[in-house]
Amino acid sequence: MITVYPIGTTIYRPEGCYNGYTVLCFPLEEGVFLVDMNGNVVNEWGVKAIRAKLLRNGNLLVVERRRPGRNRVLEFNWGDRLVWEYEPPGPAHHDVERLENGNTLLLYQEVVPEEYQKKIRDPRRRSARALGGVGVVSDVVLEVTPDKEVAWEWHEYEHLDINRYCEICVLHDWTHTNTVQTLPENKWYDAGDERFRPGNVLISLRNL
Repeated sequence: MITVYPIGTTIYRPEGCYNGYTVLCFPLEEGVFLVDMNGNVVNEWGVKAIRAKLLRNGNLLVVERRRPGRNRVLEFNWGDRLVWEYEPPGPAHHDVERLENGNTLLLYQEVVPEEYQKKIRDPRRRSARALGGVGVVSDVVLEVTPDKEVAWEWHEYEHLDINRYCEICVLHDWTHTNTVQTLPENKWYDAGDERFRPGNVLISLRNL
């Protein structure tokens, strides 16, 4: 199928596609949409989201786009009713994953503690300010239980070289982590590479 219409499904060749459903969200607009391969809206949720993922039970897990500094992780059922929410210590940032054990893996932003900021050699970065004028920002990888208890947390400033940074990026935005996920069974671990042990966490830091 090929159509001249400027929106919706414009090309669909079933034999060449990974057929299924697609979740769409537009961070500056309200609404998350589940569409089929022909562009028909199968379901819709009335939330403004940065990231949205459909869970196996049909629920929707999102990183909400809220006022600056207050983004949360929300879960809605198929009928658009809020069934779970978690507000981390800092703004939820970019990505979220529901783990096999029922816990939720997420990212949130935090200001790097002063003791680490003092180690910054570049005076321009030491004077950079963000999140209310309080300095260089990095991310935390956080795992929380359904009861909102912290199961595990990983602060990037504790493990990464504070003086390794992107010189052409916004100076206060040190790491800017875009994605987080746990590794599944994989051929690299089976071949003996311990780094790819299933369950290890893979992150992508845009600014590094």
